[in-house]
Amino acid sequence: MNPRKLRTWMRLKHGRASNTARACGVSRQSLWKWVLGTSTPSPENRIALEIHTKGKIKSEDWPHHKKPGPKPA
Repeated sequence: MNPRKLRTWMRLKHGRASNTARACGVSRQSLWKWVLGTSTPSPENRIALEIHTKGKIKSEDWPHHKKPGPKPA
């Protein structure tokens, strides 16, 4: 997910970060971390964001970070 897509949606459609954050159940600081690309939302927050944006930002659009595991031998 390009964080610009979320930033653009908020600017054009919603206006207030506090409303989007509240709808996703997170703080404004967490939302801005998503917008700036310094962190990604949890799977539950991705679904809430998709519902809140009425499908404009899909939960599948976000990168899925895998936990580092042992390297294959």
